[in-house]
Amino acid sequence: MKSLVLVFGLLSVVFGARVDAGITLSIDGVENDIVVVLPANHDATKRYPAIFYYHGMSGIPNTRLINRTIETKGWILVGMAYQQRGAYKIDKASITKELQVLRKTMSQLDKYGLNRNRCYVGGFSKGGILVDTLLQADPNLAGGIIMGGGHVATYNP
Repeated sequence: MKSLVLVFGLLSVVFGARVDAGITLSIDGVENDIVVVLPANHDATKRYPAIFYYHGMSGIPNTRLINRTIETKGWILVGMAYQQRGAYKIDKASITKELQVLRKTMSQLDKYGLNRNRCYVGGFSKGGILVDTLLQADPNLAGGIIMGGGHVATYNP
């Protein structure tokens, strides 16, 4: 069952961000919660660009690398969790499941002012491989990718 839990103050300690509010998202089939850092003075009636960031193989959402760059820019930052733990499989079933998790996450963030026309995905290591593959599978998924490591030459679904 999907659930939202409001988290105040704790995110500023854990992630080094100055935020008024943050949330965690639970998605069916994903072991770890997805961590969302909202802009300071967040207003759900406004539209915000977002970065959906996948950390390395641990699969534990970590937004610290990107947060310090965008914390004052008015962006939503999403620390994504993997549907598939451990080594990454590049096959149609795995990609389909990861795309579903990302789309469900986007849907849950619509009520927080997500600007669907300004969504970007990023990743490091396993996350870099994943975002490369996700955008090859669905080029319309996001406006671009940020790869901190990892690359798949081609993916043919």
